[in-house]
Amino acid sequence: YVIGTNLTDCVSRIHSLFVEVMAPCEVLVKILDPIICPLFGVASVHTSHLRNMSKQLIVRYLSQGITEESIESLLFMCSLSSSPDSPPILKNLHLVLADDGGVRVIDGTEDNIKSLLDVDDNRISPIITILEDLKSSSIVLSFVSKLVTFIDFTVLNKITLPQNFLLTVEDECQKQFDSLRKVNLAVSLLGHITESDKLSNDLFDNLEMAVPILEKLLDIGCQQCENEVLADTQTSLILNLVMLVYFYVSHRKTEKKMSSQDWQGLKKLLPVLERLKKREEYDVALVYVDMLEKMVLTHGVVDTSSFDINSYQQLKRKVTEGSSVKKNENKKIYEKKIEIISENSDLKKQKSNVNRVENVQESNDYIQTSKMEADKIEEKINPYYEALQDLSSPFLPVRGGALLALSKLIDNRNTTTLQNSEKLLSIFQHNIKDEDSYIYLMAVQGLSSLCDAFPDKVIELLTLEFSNGDRKVEDRTKIGESLTRSAQQLGPLLPAHKDKFINAYLSGVRDEDSLIRAASLSGLGEVCKFLKFSLGPLVQEILVMLHGIVGHDPQAEVRRAAVLLVTLLFQGLGKNTFQVI
Repeated sequence: YVIGTNLTDCVSRIHSLFVEVMAPCEVLVKILDPIICPLFGVASVHTSHLRNMSKQLIVRYLSQGITEESIESLLFMCSLSSSPDSPPILKNLHLVLADDGGVRVIDGTEDNIKSLLDVDDNRISPIITILEDLKSSSIVLSFVSKLVTFIDFTVLNKITLPQNFLLTVEDECQKQFDSLRKVNLAVSLLGHITESDKLSNDLFDNLEMAVPILEKLLDIGCQQCENEVLADTQTSLILNLVMLVYFYVSHRKTEKKMSSQDWQGLKKLLPVLERLKKREEYDVALVYVDMLEKMVLTHGVVDTSSFDINSYQQLKRKVTEGSSVKKNENKKIYEKKIEIISENSDLKKQKSNVNRVENVQESNDYIQTSKMEADKIEEKINPYYEALQDLSSPFLPVRGGALLALSKLIDNRNTTTLQNSEKLLSIFQHNIKDEDSYIYLMAVQGLSSLCDAFPDKVIELLTLEFSNGDRKVEDRTKIGESLTRSAQQLGPLLPAHKDKFINAYLSGVRDEDSLIRAASLSGLGEVCKFLKFSLGPLVQEILVMLHGIVGHDPQAEVRRAAVLLVTLLFQGLGKNTFQVI
């Protein structure tokens, strides 16, 4: 290449020759071997009109080769491997958008880590589109199987210090960075494949072929990762994978497409699922691991998903004495027994009885061999499990609504919800890291609902989030309201945690934003009202602070909030106000 060269005419002519004019021919298409990586580079320039031409050329090229060669070519394009027959674009060159909408070559010698990662991100979308256009389930399965070999979350566990000079240190660091890039790129590609309806259907079209791949992926989740960044990636991968498998199998069962051979194949996943249940850091994923295990063990008789997303089927199982020891060992990880309460109408009960007889007859042999006896199966609409189901929705409003529903169930003292309070704490903690404000605020509200059950953890989380200046002002004011609500829920336990609340609000009083200052004063007033005499000597300090704010703060809303604090403080102290002061 020559720097500044415009590739528009070149790509257009190749497209005319190999796509528009020439019939598919393996021998002639192989001529594209040396330029397949540059063609993919053109396809990665998102706003260029040459993008579709390049993708069509690549699809024509891949469709004419055997599966193994096509997979290797895909890996070359992703930079996960290399080949002398299909060399990559030189490191000192970049392909960018030209003025005419085409692609031109520029100098890329000033590469840095950020630009390299951006290049990796730009590769993902065209790869997914190419796989979809190929319409080959065998290529999708083989490609995913190859991606698994590049995922190793222990790659940074052992850092081998070089024995020679600094040049060797740089080489070692570069090697570690390259390994980290490959892991992240492979995981990202895998995530986008599972998010594509077309590709996920290809992946699960043949369960016999898919199960070994799934087993390897789940086994990767059992690796002990010591790097914090990779550990987060590992957790997200396992959560998405287990949810995908669970809901896809549940969907196939609903449509009566699961054969006995399919269920037997899924049994190969049980050992690795059991190992995953020992990883407490997976919190939310463990819910779906347990649900998937129950479904596979009973051939779908116990299916905690609802076929119409409104009903919920459960099985109460009696475990023999021989399995009771194993049950006790896993008790801390996840609860094994589910209480079933029937509140349906007579008509729904009759329908449930018919389904129960059919399902039990279908899976009776397997339940006998696993030493599990079905006590009874009842269909029940349970809002807790319905909300849990909605948490896996790809739509943000649905997930936020699910978090809100769980918060309301806690407030209404729903029995099933309260029994799973520890799981809910993990779910809310996971979602409080979400960048979307709606999800974030719903998680904050859920945490405040759990304040009476886990006061130390919840108060610490909420006070830290309230003091986080990186959050939007509107979000922080909402957190302030949740803090006040938490203080009210604590009731007589509030004095034991008063320092955390007061310190958080006093920190907000010094904030640069007037809304935060006003919200902090208002929240502090509510807490003082609840604390009453427990404030002790803090009353004097608060009054001195209020005197300064009323006299010197330039914003009227802040001064009003200070006056409100005085009112609430006096309401809490009551008749003994002057005695305390």
